[in-house]
Amino acid sequence: MERERQENQVRLISLAEGFLYANVLFALHRLGVFRLLDSGPKTLPELAAVMGCDEHRLMRALRGGLVTRLLEVDHENRYQVSGVVKDTLGPAADPSLDAWMWFLYSVQPAICQLDKTVLSGQPIFHFFSQLNQAEIRQFSLAMHNYAKSRGADLPNFLDLSGYKTLLDVGTGPGTYAFELAAKYRQLEISLLDLPSVLEVAKEIEAHYSLENQPHYLPLDFGREEIPGKYDVVLVSNTLHTIGPASSRALLKRLYSNVNSAGCLVVQAQFIPDHQPATRCWPVVFDLILMSITPTGENHGLNETIEWLKEAGFLNVASCRMSLLNTNSYVIGYR
Repeated sequence: MERERQENQVRLISLAEGFLYANVLFALHRLGVFRLLDSGPKTLPELAAVMGCDEHRLMRALRGGLVTRLLEVDHENRYQVSGVVKDTLGPAADPSLDAWMWFLYSVQPAICQLDKTVLSGQPIFHFFSQLNQAEIRQFSLAMHNYAKSRGADLPNFLDLSGYKTLLDVGTGPGTYAFELAAKYRQLEISLLDLPSVLEVAKEIEAHYSLENQPHYLPLDFGREEIPGKYDVVLVSNTLHTIGPASSRALLKRLYSNVNSAGCLVVQAQFIPDHQPATRCWPVVFDLILMSITPTGENHGLNETIEWLKEAGFLNVASCRMSLLNTNSYVIGYR
């Protein structure tokens, strides 16, 4: 009994201390330590001289990197990045991972005040409305990093062999649409989002070799009419930003944008419909949304299925993708 109590204490303390280790990572990343060590090992005085900071304080921060195994020291007592950092944040790594780190760091002040959000009914700040163009690019690249592995998964489970046109609503960086068009070469894709976001999608497009030139629709889908009819309408990781009421209204509107015998696909990181939840990220992501948006809320699989049926779609079904993918999708036909 005493041993179980002690183990429970360790679990609780480890959970409470988790943010400390995350902030060591954030600090070393924002200080540029990893970037400075890209060219090879460096001594403490060398790092302090380049960074223009107090050598003793820097030593204490670097010591945090050692205990978290982000850094190592060689036989000459020089600092170098660990294999984990080299593989993920090194010069050959995808720069969009830097953007994902920026996003997590940016939302941290809000999620640390989750109690205030619960009591006040208001977000700590409105994350999206306060972004400038450079930060919109950072956020879009962060979403690209998150979508890349999951976007590559989607074409293996969603068969679009018989379809010719696809509209991606709230496309963000366009990753999912680009991945689908890269596999299904006949697809002609249209990407819809705010003009500032589409500028980043055009940048991402350069990394893909597509058969057909993508079409860009610079629109606010919440306020403006969505033009055209398509064989496939994709709504990927978008509904959670606008909340349940607006999601239901949007799906009803999109019904008219789907060709006869076409389909609508909602991809999301669905909240588990049964308690206790076994998948952590969709639940934690919902807490982030509550802390940084006025109406954003993650949604469950079963309620999304009901939304599609309510909008008029038939033969609504769901698909769970690979084990490591936090995304699933719901598909309905017209």
